[in-house]
Amino acid sequence: MNVTVPARVFLTVVAVLLAGACQEDHTAGPDEGISMEDIVSDPGALVGQELAVSAEVREVFPPYAFTLKSGRSQPVLVVSPDAVRVVEASVVQAIGRVVSAPVDGGDVRADVAAFVREVAGDDHGHAIVAREVVTLEEPDQS
Repeated sequence: MNVTVPARVFLTVVAVLLAGACQEDHTAGPDEGISMEDIVSDPGALVGQELAVSAEVREVFPPYAFTLKSGRSQPVLVVSPDAVRVVEASVVQAIGRVVSAPVDGGDVRADVAAFVREVAGDDHGHAIVAREVVTLEEPDQS
């Protein structure tokens, strides 16, 4: 099949636009019907549930906490019981349980809970206590 140069340019532009759109459409939860916006809008309904959340890292509180944000949603605090290395603007997947704030010794070790209260305060409302964090995409260095 012989494709003309304008057609190749058009197809390339469409592919780039689709790839960019997919990067912003991060997911949350075991069901594809749960979004980051769902977590932010009614986190109380999700308390105790295990979720898999993928979104962009907005702020890092080394070594135990960071926030995730997707699109126009408010940031979601993620707390790891173990030290975790994440970088701002990377896309990560955090698998864990939604808990009510403040994060306390019932959710994570007391030293981790104290650290989270010190750096993030108690005003985050809810958090995800992650049992696993995986970097899906490094930030663009260009």
